Amino acid sequence: MLITLQALHVFFGILWFGGAMYANFVVIPATNKIDAVHANAFAVSYGRIAERFMTPVSILTLLFGIILGFPLGAWEDIGHPYGSTYLVAFIVAFVVWLWGMLMIGRNVKKVDESRTGQP
Repeated sequence: MLITLQALHVFFGILWFGGAMYANFVVIPATNKIDAVHANAFAVSYGRIAERFMTPVSILTLLFGIILGFPLGAWEDIGHPYGSTYLVAFIVAFVVWLWGMLMIGRNVKKVDESRTGQP
């Protein structure tokens, strides 16, 4: 059971990190090379799909990480080096998740509003 949880946590973490890297280093630079009308239309479409993909993937990564903390003893002794490392990793992951959710949603909405002229 523990191996399955860890495999799922790593799998979803790879999807989350890999998806973000692909978007930042491939999709965004490619989008910047096309005209604004097509770039905006693509950005809105891509952003909506990315939001539908990245939201559950990131939540599942965090969830499996939290669940893994119980059998591994991370939640029992936060003062122990493993527990404190686990806590810091969770806080960083949560902040990254929150930032992503706020930025993706807000930026997609902004681009869509600028494209349609309606709030």
